Amino acid sequence: MGSAVESDALPVDADRADAAGAGSSFGAGPRAPDTEDDTALESEVSGGESGAGVPRPAVAPPRAVHDRLGGVLDSLGDAETVVEIGRAAAAAQRVSELPLDAAQRAELDTARSELAVRLRRRIAWLAERAAQARVVEERADWRALAAVDAPGLAAVVRDEFAARGWRLPVAAGPDLDPVDVGVPLQRGAVVRCRNGSIDSAGFAEGRVVAVRGDRVTVKIDDSEGLRFPSVDLLDCEPISVDGTSAAAWARHAHRRGAVGLALAWAVAANSRADRPLEGSAREELWRELAGR
Repeated sequence: MGSAVESDALPVDADRADAAGAGSSFGAGPRAPDTEDDTALESEVSGGESGAGVPRPAVAPPRAVHDRLGGVLDSLGDAETVVEIGRAAAAAQRVSELPLDAAQRAELDTARSELAVRLRRRIAWLAERAAQARVVEERADWRALAAVDAPGLAAVVRDEFAARGWRLPVAAGPDLDPVDVGVPLQRGAVVRCRNGSIDSAGFAEGRVVAVRGDRVTVKIDDSEGLRFPSVDLLDCEPISVDGTSAAAWARHAHRRGAVGLALAWAVAANSRADRPLEGSAREELWRELAGR
């Protein structure tokens, strides 16, 4: 297998933000305005262009606060995935720092409580998908779950992990000296891979032709024709997998620095109906991924 460390990302040309990296949408730290609404509100609150000698009112205009709160409440109402829930929580945190009246703050608090409920529901759904060995399609959500640190949501994640016996993998690095772990993927095995192909998520099914290093060549014959794409192993998942092989996929993802996928495959390894990991094997996997 190759030795390149790869972040837990969507396809290679997509966002490669690491779960622990700066710029996570799940924290409440300062950031530059990234929407027209944010820019307009900050301009209105500051009284126009900022600069030396320009006074800044201590209180934002009520209309600006009302409009911004309304926009955030709409985004909270639409949030379903972990990614969306995290972004909504970060937006809610920013709005909570505005001069809201009692009724507005109560409305915001209610919406934030609903986000916590939705996060619990999404975690349960992700666990069900992992039990079916469907993890790569939800890769962004697993990565986001490993990065949640927004007030109110981090406690939900801790509680859910504790209740389910999960542990958060640490990012693999030189200090961990990760083992060069292979995956049990044989020629002829049926896999589902991200290929920008026929279904809405860009996945197609095919048979393995060859595995070389961290890449797999897949024979796909569907309505789009016969082709042999070479894809990253992190963008593949076997159709048939038991607990032991899912654990190998978890270790491979961990070695590559893909924390979210390592978590997802570990959950799969512990919840597969056909021979899940049990006892000492289960504990050993979690200890290894958690770096202790």
